[in-house]
Amino acid sequence: MYHNIPMDPVVGIDATIAFIEGFFAMCESLAFELVHVAVRGSVVLTERVDTFTVGQVEGPLPVMGTFEVRDGKISAWRDYFDMAQATKVLSGGT
Repeated sequence: MYHNIPMDPVVGIDATIAFIEGFFAMCESLAFELVHVAVRGSVVLTERVDTFTVGQVEGPLPVMGTFEVRDGKISAWRDYFDMAQATKVLSGGT
């Protein structure tokens, strides 16, 4: 399961890949900067900045992510971010 918390969850590997590819299709480039990573048992928390380049505009988006790992694979992935800020960035705003 992949869940951008402001949106509906996506279930299944194929659906998750398609959803993420949709984000890539909206921008010329996408960079991820990991700020902090914390691990406890099978849970990984990430604080990061995802920087989208849309047209000539580069927009950073602060994100908190949670990954649950089972048998060496991500079984659940949740990202928390401000949807208004994400919409502005992805529409080419600053």
